[in-house]
Amino acid sequence: MTEVASDIPHVEQRGHHLWLDAATVARWFGDVPAALVLYNGGSRKLWVAPATDGHTLSKFSTTHQLLLKHRTAAGDRTLALHEVLIDHQLPPQTRTFNASWNTLVGCIEVTL
Repeated sequence: MTEVASDIPHVEQRGHHLWLDAATVARWFGDVPAALVLYNGGSRKLWVAPATDGHTLSKFSTTHQLLLKHRTAAGDRTLALHEVLIDHQLPPQTRTFNASWNTLVGCIEVTL
C-alpha cells in the first residue's frame, strides 16, 4: 500500500529535541499530552507513540515517557530527547528523518 503525504509523519531532530509537525501530532497523537519513546541501539530505531494506557512500548523498562511540548501556534510539538541521547551516546544534531508509521506497534518509527 502506498503512503500518501498526509500519512507520512514529519519528524525532525533539532539539537536535543524531536520536532513533530502539527499534522503529525493531530493524525497520530490527537489530544494525548505525552509520548512513549524507545530507542534500540542494535537497529538504530527510535519509536515514538502516544502515551496511552497499555501501549506496547510501555512494557519495556527502557521506555521514556516524555511531555509533548507546544512549540508553535500552528500546533507543532517537541519531545526533549536529552536522556535518550545521553543514554545511547548519540549526538545532538539538526536533521529531518524519513519516518514511517509502524502499524504493528502503533508508533512512529525513525532510523537514526
